[in-house]
Amino acid sequence: MEPRDNSRNPVILVVLAAALLAAASIFLLVRQYRVEVVNAQVQLLAKGRTTLDALTAGIRAQSRRGMYRAERLAAIFDELAQTPGILALRLRSASGAVVAEGGELLDIPDLPPGAAQWTSDTLIMTASAEFIHDRPGMGLFRRGRGQGGPGLGLGLRRGGGRGLGPDNREDALDAGDTPWEAGPHVLTVVLNTGDVRFAIRYARLRLAGVAFVVLVAVSSGAWAFVTQLHQRRLMTGLLLAEERAAQSERLARLGAGLAHETKNPLGVVRGLAQSILEAPDAGRTTRGMAQQIVDESDRTVGQINSFLGFARPLEPELRPVDLSRLLDEMKPLFEAEARGTAEITCAGNQITVQADESMLRRALLNLVINGIRAIQHAGTVAVRAERAHDGARIVVEDNGCGIAPEDLARLPEPYFGRFEGGSGLGLSIVDQIARAHGWRLRFHSVPGMQTQVSLDGLSEVG
Repeated sequence: MEPRDNSRNPVILVVLAAALLAAASIFLLVRQYRVEVVNAQVQLLAKGRTTLDALTAGIRAQSRRGMYRAERLAAIFDELAQTPGILALRLRSASGAVVAEGGELLDIPDLPPGAAQWTSDTLIMTASAEFIHDRPGMGLFRRGRGQGGPGLGLGLRRGGGRGLGPDNREDALDAGDTPWEAGPHVLTVVLNTGDVRFAIRYARLRLAGVAFVVLVAVSSGAWAFVTQLHQRRLMTGLLLAEERAAQSERLARLGAGLAHETKNPLGVVRGLAQSILEAPDAGRTTRGMAQQIVDESDRTVGQINSFLGFARPLEPELRPVDLSRLLDEMKPLFEAEARGTAEITCAGNQITVQADESMLRRALLNLVINGIRAIQHAGTVAVRAERAHDGARIVVEDNGCGIAPEDLARLPEPYFGRFEGGSGLGLSIVDQIARAHGWRLRFHSVPGMQTQVSLDGLSEVG
């Protein structure tokens, strides 16, 4: 069972914590914003109630014996309407008639007493008030203030000079007084909501700014933590990779040394078998056995040489290589390997690339040999160079048995192969040479029809 990768769990936890922190911060900011909006509205409502109370008190102060003077009310309304933030004032009687008004003569809706209506630019508030007083001891005339004491106002003023006739009474009715209509009157005040709108806009802008700062801070902190965690994970992976590479290098050196030391006794064994094979008194059976020893020794030495070549680090020496010349020189070698079982065609197409020529020769030879082995009877192996969007490419194509789809990904693996008699390192060596040059080894095959292997990404010299 493969070990579980729990490296993402801390990242997920950090992201969730950052999201929760950001959400909590924004929630508190929105809550504070709503409190500021409500406070601004409450302040304007308090101003409206104060204005209505002051207007009611002023009207009552100018009223006497259930009467009022229109010009005095108009002066009160006009003076109070000059207060900043107040747009209009209006007094309606119980029947709906306008008794007095001041300020901007707006189209004020008839709202019931105690109402508060918000619009886009105004706040309209109303209140109910009674202006007819029926207090004990007060009738049509006020109490006298002369020598008559607390009785009806029949006494003389201090200093005398006026009689007791109706024209000389202090509390006689004035011709300009108007009686109050019975029933509750409705006072209306229209306030400008500019300050409230400004406060709301300011609070909204501050909310957006602080929320942006919070999101940036939380995101930056989470990103920094995740980045640091990722860097630690990469550093750990790098250290493990270096340790594995060092271990692989040590094993490769041990294997190479073991293979090199194995070649010496094999050479001795082959030499003895060759001596037996050439001995004049050796029988037929003995010669056959000696020949098998020689052949097996040669095959084993060949595998050891392939392993040593695969285990040795590759450091290509790049030089311009004319592919037309290279393929022309290698074509006789390809044909010797084919031994008449396959027709070899080569086309360099006048392309010159940067490569280590000896390594490129080895890679092409391995690819062509694989193509020849894939042809069971008679066929063709074509080697051609061509230009592509990412540079030059070399293609080796055969019309042999093809490769099963499940085997394509395993072809570069060491000692993986479907052909008998091979070392199992041919394509691994080709892949190693390609990686050393920065090329890409690609396979495309149709089982039973053809196989195409290409070296892509060669740097063309032009």
